[in-house]
Amino acid sequence: MATAKKKKKTSQKKKATKKKKSSKSGASGAAANESAITAEWEKLMAQHADLPTKSYSTKETFKLGEKLKHPQFGEGIVGKMIYPNKIEVIFKTDLKILIHQGTSGKEFRIN
Repeated sequence: MATAKKKKKTSQKKKATKKKKSSKSGASGAAANESAITAEWEKLMAQHADLPTKSYSTKETFKLGEKLKHPQFGEGIVGKMIYPNKIEVIFKTDLKILIHQGTSGKEFRIN
């Protein structure tokens, strides 16, 4: 009986060690992703430095490449349009999908 308990404790320690290792690699992967996003954000903000910055509102319509200022996430730039009323915005440390006024869809209908 004592040997079975020792084996069980040993296998539990190994599992705990494996979990710790995976969380470390996940954290470094997240940091690498964040630095890639930051680099892209800096590049885009420099390219679009002369454009005005709009305040973010769900009632506002945004276009690809427009700069916006979000009250919580800060300055960002529209990197992708998601039909009909969503945009993917590149902020300094993260990508966010936000809602905007979007298109009514009328311009895509044939009537």
